[in-house]
Amino acid sequence: MKKMNIATHLNHPFTDAVRESLATDVKTADPRKYFTNAREVVATETTPLIKVLALD
Repeated sequence: MKKMNIATHLNHPFTDAVRESLATDVKTADPRKYFTNAREVVATETTPLIKVLALD
């Protein structure tokens, strides 16, 4: 068995999405707005990980 650091794996796409959101709208100060896209990216990235880790 190998260790999977899922939090670190998900941190990269989350951070990239936040940076992209802030770069597109530099006046955004509300985290609810720039975290929205980041949460969606993490959800998309999490789905395959859940399938890999699922026990049948």
